Amino acid sequence: MTKQTILILGAGPDQMPIYKVARRMGLTIVGADGRDDAVARPWADQFLPIQSTSGEEIVQMLGDTIPDGVVSPGNDSFHRAIYYLTNYYQLPSLLTESAVEASCNKSYFCEQMAQKGVCAPRGKSSRDTAELEAYVQAVGLPLIAKPIDASGNKGVTCVQKYEDLAPALTRAFAQSPGKHVLVEEYIEGQHGGVEVFRLDGETRLMAVSRRHHSGPPDFLTLKHVVGLPMPAEQRQKMALAVDTICETFGIQNGPLNLDFVIRGDSIYFLEMGARLSGNGFPFLVKQCYGWDTYEMALRIALGQGGELAHLKPEQQNVGGILIIKSAVSGTLEKFEHLETIRQHPAFVEEHLFVQPGMSVTAFSQANHRLGYFMIASPHLAEIEDILHIFDQQFAPVVVQPTKKEKFHGN
Repeated sequence: MTKQTILILGAGPDQMPIYKVARRMGLTIVGADGRDDAVARPWADQFLPIQSTSGEEIVQMLGDTIPDGVVSPGNDSFHRAIYYLTNYYQLPSLLTESAVEASCNKSYFCEQMAQKGVCAPRGKSSRDTAELEAYVQAVGLPLIAKPIDASGNKGVTCVQKYEDLAPALTRAFAQSPGKHVLVEEYIEGQHGGVEVFRLDGETRLMAVSRRHHSGPPDFLTLKHVVGLPMPAEQRQKMALAVDTICETFGIQNGPLNLDFVIRGDSIYFLEMGARLSGNGFPFLVKQCYGWDTYEMALRIALGQGGELAHLKPEQQNVGGILIIKSAVSGTLEKFEHLETIRQHPAFVEEHLFVQPGMSVTAFSQANHRLGYFMIASPHLAEIEDILHIFDQQFAPVVVQPTKKEKFHGN
């Protein structure tokens, strides 16, 4: 039997796990990334040093190689390329045109949600700074300024004073590939995410996380905790909204991730990505529910979805992802209390992107993270204990090049 070929767009830390799963499945792997030092590159049988997200250019670089499926977990920049490639090669398609648009255009997503009666922030998108400034003057502050087409919280700012508006818009435009920015109402409440997996038009998995973040102005993710108790009425409301979102954008098979804020009795959905999450979230899903969504996404992309019909998720653990970060840039000297984390009964595994002696960057956007810990336990008390250790004791020690002093990075 001929080995199937999977094309994986992106080869960074968020894509690395799916390369390993594809290798385990015996697939021929074609990787693609514009970075010479892409961490997953050694796992590819063939590698394309792409410099754009153009589907047409990727076809040219593939030449005589015809993939049997295309995936790109943890990355919104390749949605349009995947849509183009699956249609060009007539491959099993996970994406409708509207799902692509909603994943790549936060303003479009919110507009569609408003029409469907799903709570979403009100806002205004434009490529014109003056138009956005006029909108802000009309509706008042605070507001969120962000690119409509970037992921990982790039360019996101909570604007609370008018003198901060111009720098926030400049930052958002700089991070927007299409130079298109959204200003929207600031919804204050409990942030979270939900990882969804659909099979044959049915929501089979809905893993809801409580998201801890850095707060305004950036709201960078610090940790996710999945499997915490959720009031039945709230969970039912979440499930109805998820089904509405999937039906609106034609998501019948495969993954979907959503960001939301709970305020009072309302759940406000901020944005979506018709893909697997980054930040190791699929690992967390596996620890808590037993589903390997990396493998499932690969099988769906290769047209093997029928093999998954018998699977039923069942919560086994409460789990979490703890993002390792530094408050300053410099050279990593060591991780304090790393062994304390490793020896804890709720510790599962670590993914360290840096080692002592390597340069690190202060945590100002998602791709500056130094790695993450995976934790899981059937006992909520153990999860609470390791979270306390992580917050109060664990820290990277970073030496700044100018002062030659030690700084704790947490």
